[in-house]
Amino acid sequence: MASRLLILGLTVGRTQMKHRFLIVDDNECAIDGIRLYLETQGYVIDYVTNGDLALAHIRQNPNRYTLIIVDFFMQPGELSGVETIREVRRINPSMLILGLSGDISVDTHNASLEAGAEAFFVKGDAIEKLYGLVRRFCDRFEEANKVVEPIQNKSENVDIIKSMGAIGCSTSLAQTGILIQKFAKIDQTVLIRGENGTGKERAARAIHDLSNRAKKPFIPVNVTALSDSLFESELFGHEKGAFTGAHRSRTGKFLQAHSGTLFLDEIGDLPLDMQVKLLRALQEKEITPVGADRTIKVDVRIVAATNVDLELAVKTGRFREDLYYRLGGFQVPIKPLRDRKEDIQPLVCHFTAKYNEEHKQNKKFLHQALEYLCNYNWPGNVRELENEINRILTLAEGDRITPRDLDQKFHLSTHKESLILDHPDLLADLEDRERKFFISKLATGDSLREIAAKIKISKTTLLRRLSALGIKPKKETITV
Repeated sequence: MASRLLILGLTVGRTQMKHRFLIVDDNECAIDGIRLYLETQGYVIDYVTNGDLALAHIRQNPNRYTLIIVDFFMQPGELSGVETIREVRRINPSMLILGLSGDISVDTHNASLEAGAEAFFVKGDAIEKLYGLVRRFCDRFEEANKVVEPIQNKSENVDIIKSMGAIGCSTSLAQTGILIQKFAKIDQTVLIRGENGTGKERAARAIHDLSNRAKKPFIPVNVTALSDSLFESELFGHEKGAFTGAHRSRTGKFLQAHSGTLFLDEIGDLPLDMQVKLLRALQEKEITPVGADRTIKVDVRIVAATNVDLELAVKTGRFREDLYYRLGGFQVPIKPLRDRKEDIQPLVCHFTAKYNEEHKQNKKFLHQALEYLCNYNWPGNVRELENEINRILTLAEGDRITPRDLDQKFHLSTHKESLILDHPDLLADLEDRERKFFISKLATGDSLREIAAKIKISKTTLLRRLSALGIKPKKETITV
């Protein structure tokens, strides 16, 4: 007993935290060797003989266990291993689960993994293999339960992104920043393209702030918010008495932006008759206020933005070709957030700090919750992310944000690294095959983002797995 306690004490001293496992197996004798081995490695083991008892333990304290080890085959009449795994996953979607069986068939492996287990161990395999799996689960658990902190990144990417007033660290966003820096200096019309919520107005402001017009006005206009009757008046101004209700003269947006920048947002949705009037103002660099008999020269730099495929709009007759060429000589594309998921963590930290200050609180996201956010596709992009962070921080009861605080839509997206499920060649000798798998993918020459997309995980997850396997990818460079 004393020697066992000494081993236990020494091993626990080497671990960063106490890990508690729950083993679910109806054959206590068959599991004794595994239980004893794990205990001598410093782990605390709880044991139950059926799925119902396991679920009772987990419902009582969903965050008690680092890992649930579930035998695949149970006594007839009891919850099966598959049913137990599915129910555990429902109670706590982020729970780490290891399948267990004496059956070495691929069908058994697949059934366990499809139910929600992340890996599978065959009774009778080398106990060292079990230890390797367990250590990986513990490393994942410790990482997942760390508080998300701002990335300490001093790379060129971050400096470029900061210069445009944006938040992130991705190569894609840095490429956008490089274009903004270049185009800001040439005083030409610029067209910014990207989905709603990607930050097109922020990019337009960056172009203005980095230009020689920075000390002059920046005037934003959402052209689709202007009705046909008010379009000319809003953009070009009007004289007193020009129409019913014009009780005084009004300066239009073009004149307000004189010597500065006029930002025309959602330009792709502008009706054709208004496109003609805008094109003339851009070509002649002069405007005529409504009701006036004179033209006024204006010195305005135009930055336009759209989420519309303008080339297709031109082909279908919804957008004038001459206006497109007038606007589209210098284009800045902004990729959607789903294509630059490396930016999610910096954005989460930024918005968390912003709304913590606003709400006078100090809540933090755990990495296990961050992974759910990274696996979501964000159709509303950065705008949707900001709104979600605000909502989550407002509604969460505790100071630590876990997956249980997230909306159901995040749980419907993939919540785990399902490489095993998608790639059966990883089933045997898991870690060694996983290492070879990633090395083969890196050898194709694809970027990390492309590899992550092909195997359906986030780039953040890919980088973490490469690090855990001791694989160092080549540094990616910025290209324009």
